Amino acid sequence: MKKKGIVKPFYIIALIYAILSVISTIPLLFVSISINNPVYSAFSFLMLFFSIGIFVLSIVAIVSFIKVKSRRILLVLPVYYVIMMPLLIIASFIYGIIIAASGEPLDSLELPVFMIVISLILSTFELVFSSAILKNLKKYH
Repeated sequence: MKKKGIVKPFYIIALIYAILSVISTIPLLFVSISINNPVYSAFSFLMLFFSIGIFVLSIVAIVSFIKVKSRRILLVLPVYYVIMMPLLIIASFIYGIIIAASGEPLDSLELPVFMIVISLILSTFELVFSSAILKNLKKYH
């Protein structure tokens, strides 16, 4: 396996994922969108599959980066994804249980602002970090 094998494709895919995440989050700050909105639901469903793909690719990237002894900075984003995605799923699950227990109707449920802001901050980190790695790939690899 060539040393550059997965590094550039991983960070390009991570950059695309981050851009899509920011695009999906920003409107939520300005427009009240119900979770049951069909467009939002469809996009969220696609992002779920993309997230699963990024999670699996991150595991492959970690193994690959360690195997070829890549610089540690290249491990930051894949490790971040492997840790953050399960934590976000758990947080969403807990939020769902809390909402269900409160008896609030789910047909008009909106995401709380703090969840939207956290999502935007995390997506911005992914975007900036991926861009920086791709810009300086020769330096890090």
